[in-house]
Amino acid sequence: MCASLSIPLQYAGRTLGALKVYSTRPHVYTADSEDILGRFADQAAILLANMHTLSEAEALEERLLQALRDRDLIATAKGIVMLRENLDADRAVQRLLELSSQRRIAVREVAAEIVASTHTETV
Repeated sequence: MCASLSIPLQYAGRTLGALKVYSTRPHVYTADSEDILGRFADQAAILLANMHTLSEAEALEERLLQALRDRDLIATAKGIVMLRENLDADRAVQRLLELSSQRRIAVREVAAEIVASTHTETV
């Protein structure tokens, strides 16, 4: 390698990386080369920022969907506990929390086991 040119990929005041080009010929890059690469780097930075934003939005969407599924599962388990143990809604939630704490597993896992046990009882 005899020559290189490096331009930062910047967007909204953040550096996202760098765009680098290399040549085996010496002194091949000019001010025009730097300008052209800079324009390309600007577009590449926008693309990278948009991809990152999209990725974050997709991850948030998945977390929200999972939270909704968990909420429904826990609500179902709460109803089962209310029926099985003749508890009101608040006490049933406390019971789920107690089981979670005692077993050192997430409330969602306790709820899944309770719901699954109901399915096996009715089969």
